[in-house]
Amino acid sequence: MSDSPILHVESFGRLDSPCIVFLHGLAGSTASWGEPFRQIANSHRVLLVDILGFGRSPKPMVDYTLQDHVAALNTTLLTHHIDRVYVVGHSMGA
Repeated sequence: MSDSPILHVESFGRLDSPCIVFLHGLAGSTASWGEPFRQIANSHRVLLVDILGFGRSPKPMVDYTLQDHVAALNTTLLTHHIDRVYVVGHSMGA
């Protein structure tokens, strides 16, 4: 595993269901995704993620490049034993 930080995640749904990761936009957080998004957990595993530097995720002294964000997300998914996801992004999270 890399030395990338682990991001803050709110997780819902069954562990054996397909996983959907939701990435918020600029100045957002997991709070950006309201109740309808949480209801998707009835049929999928849902991970609401605070991207690097936002919400309750770490705010390291890095350049916040695309590679920094991808590495942190990858490390986070590995810690949750997730190797396949559908990704839904809003604004910068896309």
